[in-house]
Amino acid sequence: MTLFSKIILGALVIILLLCVYIIITAYFFPFQFPKPTGQFCVRSEIHEVKNNSMLDELKIQLWYPETLRNTYPVILYSFGSGGSLVDNRSLCEELASKGYIVVGIGHNNEAMGKIKEDFYKTKNIKNIEYKEKRELTNLKLEYRVAEAQSVLDYLEVLNVPTSNNKFFGKLDLQKIGYVGHSFGGSIAVEVCRRDIRCKATIIIDGPCIGKNATVPFQKPIMYMVGEYEKWMRSLPDKDMIKYAGTKEIFQEGLKDFMPAFNTLANAIGKDVHKIKINGAGHMSFTNFAITQYASPWQKFKTKNLFPSSASGVGNIHGYRAHEIMNAYVCAFFDRYLKSEKVELLDEHKSKYHEVEIQKW
Repeated sequence: MTLFSKIILGALVIILLLCVYIIITAYFFPFQFPKPTGQFCVRSEIHEVKNNSMLDELKIQLWYPETLRNTYPVILYSFGSGGSLVDNRSLCEELASKGYIVVGIGHNNEAMGKIKEDFYKTKNIKNIEYKEKRELTNLKLEYRVAEAQSVLDYLEVLNVPTSNNKFFGKLDLQKIGYVGHSFGGSIAVEVCRRDIRCKATIIIDGPCIGKNATVPFQKPIMYMVGEYEKWMRSLPDKDMIKYAGTKEIFQEGLKDFMPAFNTLANAIGKDVHKIKINGAGHMSFTNFAITQYASPWQKFKTKNLFPSSASGVGNIHGYRAHEIMNAYVCAFFDRYLKSEKVELLDEHKSKYHEVEIQKW
C-alpha cells in the first residue's frame, strides 16, 4: 500500500469514527434545553400583531403556564440587533414556568436595514460620523419602541372577553415587566421610561441609548453584564476602527454602557440592581450558550462565529450562565411585579461565586 493510500485510508477511518461518535452521542445523549424549574408546565404559540401606524405585520411568541387558571403578570422580551424571536428560549420558558406570561417580540430586522439605507440616501453620504451614527441609532430605537408599544396595545385587546380566546382575563396588565438583550435592552428601558403600562425593566449586556438615555424614571431596573464591555475597552485601535469606522466613534459608543447606566442609576437612586457574571460573554445570555452543546460541530461553529470569548459565549459553561441569569431575572420580577420577598436580591454577596452585586 502506497503512502498516499495509507493517508486516504486513515482519513476515512477518522471520518467514520467521527460519524459513529456523533450518531451515538445524538442517540444516547440527545440535546435538550434546560428544564424549567417552576411549578407550571409551559406551552407556547405564535400570534401576529396587525399594522399600527408605521408598522407592518409583527410576529410575537407567547410562553405561558399550561393550565391558565389564574391571572398572570406579563413579561415582554426583546432580542438584540440581528437576533430572532426565540433568541432566549431558556429564559422565556423559565419565567413562564414560574407563573408569568412571556411575550417575545419578533422585531422586524428587515425594517432596520431599510431605515439605514434610507438614512444614507437622505444624508447623501457613504461614511457617517459619530453625530450621524447616533441619529441613525435613535431612529432604529424609535421604530422598535413603536413595535413594542404596538404589542402592548395588542395584549389589551387579547385580554378582553370579546377576544374569545384562552388569554382573555388571564393577562395581568397592571403588572408588566420588560427584559431585553443587547439593543433589545435599550428598547426595554426606553419603553419602561415612557409607557406607564411597564412597571419594571431589565437590560442584559446592552447599552443605554436614545435621546433620554440617562433621564431617570422611578421604576425598578436591573443591569446584567458579563465581560463584553471589558473586552471592547481592551481592543487595539485597528479593531476599533474596523467595528466603528473611527476610534473616536467607538470610544464614544463605550460611554453608552456602564458609564451611562451608572449615571442613570445614581439619578434613579433606589430599586436599582447591577449584576455582573464573571466569565460570561455577550452571547452567554442567548440560545448560543445552550445550543453549542448540541453537537461537537455546533460547539466548534459557535466558538469560531465570534471574534473572542467575551463577544461570544464566554468562558463560563452555558448552562451555568443561564442558571444564574434565570435566577436573577425571576427574582427581580418576583419582587417588583409579584411583591414577593426575595432573598437573592437582598444578598450583599451572591451565592453564585461568579457574580458581583451592586445595589442602589
